[in-house]
Amino acid sequence: ALRDAHLTPSLDLRNTLVRTLRSLPRIDIVITHPPGMDYMGDHSNTGSVVQEAVAYAGIPKVEPDTSPIMHKIAFYQTEPENGIDGQGQIARVGMVIDISPVWRGKLEAFRAHESQRVHIQRTIANGLMRGHQVGKQFGEGYTQNGFEIFEQRNLLAEALPGYAYTRS
Repeated sequence: ALRDAHLTPSLDLRNTLVRTLRSLPRIDIVITHPPGMDYMGDHSNTGSVVQEAVAYAGIPKVEPDTSPIMHKIAFYQTEPENGIDGQGQIARVGMVIDISPVWRGKLEAFRAHESQRVHIQRTIANGLMRGHQVGKQFGEGYTQNGFEIFEQRNLLAEALPGYAYTRS
C-alpha cells in the first residue's frame, strides 16, 4: 500500500496499470486527476501515470504477454483541487456533471476519511460554483482528453443523459 504523498510515476507502476486495464472485461471510460495541474504531487503523478497507462494499453509491444486493448478509451480528467488552476483562476472545464442527487453521499465519504475532512468547505464551495454554472445545485467539472489516441466521442455525457452539461 502506498502512503499519502509517496506516489511517484515509474515504468513498473505504469506497466502494472496497463496489465490491470487489459485484464478488465471491457473498459470504455477512465477518469483521473489532471496531470501537472494540482498542487498535490500524488494527484498530478496519478494523472500522469494513468494517462500513460491508458495510452499504452493499446500498444502490443508494451507488456507483450498480455493482449492489447483494441478500441479507443475515452479519457477524462477531473478539475484540479477545488476547481482552481495553477494561476489561481477558476479552472476551465469541458463539461460539468450535475451531482446534486449524490451530493450527500459525497460529503459522507469525505467525512469518513480523516485526511479529507479539511477539504469539505472548499469542496462545498466548488460544488456550488460548478452547479451554479449549469443551473443545478451541485456540480463537478471534467475535461475530456483530446489526444487522438483516446476516444473522442463524449461517452461520459452519453452515459449520463440529463446530468452532463458540455461547455463551449
